[in-house]
Amino acid sequence: MVKIILSCLLLFVTLSGQQCKGKLEDDALFQRWTHLHENDKDGIEEYRNQSYNFPLARGRTGFEFQKDGTFIRYDIAPTDGSLKVPGTWKKGNTENIIEIQVKSPLQEESEQYSMEIVELSKDVLKVRKVQK
Repeated sequence: MVKIILSCLLLFVTLSGQQCKGKLEDDALFQRWTHLHENDKDGIEEYRNQSYNFPLARGRTGFEFQKDGTFIRYDIAPTDGSLKVPGTWKKGNTENIIEIQVKSPLQEESEQYSMEIVELSKDVLKVRKVQK
């Protein structure tokens, strides 16, 4: 009987570790994140904060979440610099889902998309784009 209880407990701990590490309420989310595309895997994109020593690249995209709902996406500009694309973010209907709306000066229509926070710490953010 003890073995069964211990096995169930071990299974519970293992499965609960598969959920998102970090919550949307964490202050860790509210900073600028830069895409570390070299570490993307299985549809999950990895982002690092500004303290990370990034390998050389011809430009990197990223974004920034602010507590007041402001969202700034950083695209690669036509001149290879960064292009700030303003927008907003809000929590989705499901835990760890974020809904984003941005309006690029290079496009006529605003863009809406969602992402799932897979992992969140003060240094690393991993997200998966959600299909609508």
